[in-house]
Amino acid sequence: MDRILICWNQSQYVENINIDGYEIDKFKSRTEFMKDFAAKSKNAAYIVVLCELTWSHEVEDKPYSDMSGIKLVQHIRKEGIKLPVLFISFLSRKDILEKHPDAEIIRTPALKHGFCQLP
Repeated sequence: MDRILICWNQSQYVENINIDGYEIDKFKSRTEFMKDFAAKSKNAAYIVVLCELTWSHEVEDKPYSDMSGIKLVQHIRKEGIKLPVLFISFLSRKDILEKHPDAEIIRTPALKHGFCQLP
């Protein structure tokens, strides 16, 4: 069975995320991510990352507007992890790119990146 890694903020809703046919590992904090990501990524098929993470590989308690999820994926890529990434955001891709020009990574399908705007 394929495994999906999900990077999301602490929330009551993250526990309800389930995808039929997949095992899911949820990272809800920097501590969880730093502890388990390297080992779990070896057996994963995909990563789903909320752009508006309030944590990153560096620190906790970032503002939503910091787009720490994007920075997290940039860090993952530097570490050599090449899993496909689906970026999820409450903002449109256009809005993110206008406010964060360094977020160009969200529109690079050649790197196996996808993007989905949440309602």
